[in-house]
Amino acid sequence: MDDVECVGDEKTVFECRHNRIHNCLHSEDAGVQCENGFPGELRLVAGNTHNRGRLEIFFDGEWGTICGNSWGLNESQVACWQMGFPGAIRAIQRKPYGNATGPIHLGSVRCTGLEESLDSCQHAGIGVHNCSHGQDIGIDCKSARLVDGLSSSEGRVEVYNGNAWGTICLDDWDLLDASVICRQFGFEQAVQAAEFTVPVDGQEILMTDLECVGNETTVFECQHTGPEDVRCRHQNVAGVKC
Repeated sequence: MDDVECVGDEKTVFECRHNRIHNCLHSEDAGVQCENGFPGELRLVAGNTHNRGRLEIFFDGEWGTICGNSWGLNESQVACWQMGFPGAIRAIQRKPYGNATGPIHLGSVRCTGLEESLDSCQHAGIGVHNCSHGQDIGIDCKSARLVDGLSSSEGRVEVYNGNAWGTICLDDWDLLDASVICRQFGFEQAVQAAEFTVPVDGQEILMTDLECVGNETTVFECQHTGPEDVRCRHQNVAGVKC
């Protein structure tokens, strides 16, 4: 092939304009240096709930970790958003969730905190890092939100189950349960275990028979039954005023 001229959106080089007759020597053979694509899918592993764990990223057919050097809340925020959570609680750098054995795909990741995914953040390059697996990053993502309240400190409680947002049954909902949710959002405690109207989009009730001791970090650590329990059919669902 000689005089190859591509537009850039062709699937193969044979679709580009070219000549089969050439006037070249082998010293003029073409070469390329390709850039690896950015890793895509994220997951959290080895945590005791679905919203926390060691952060892993999929690339070239293999799950790998991310070096915790320079990683902070901004980077955690972006990673949590990319996985569908409403934000991050914290980054866990000194105590990663278990010891990974696969590759370390990313290092020196720096985000402003406004990006929608990690591929928009700065990084050292695919596979470029100066870390051991003892520095793998772990994160805690927010897994609950308050909606339809008159302020940011009140509203209907919605929880995330890894696939969709849903509500909490009002049965057995009390001030202890509400205080766990409030502390999960950074408030001191709950002043009211409130009732809110079921959302118009008919969200599934994801948690029923919730029973918190009061010192749990998140509402997912409280005893509860899941959506398979269909006894809760009230028109109102759990809410809080913090």
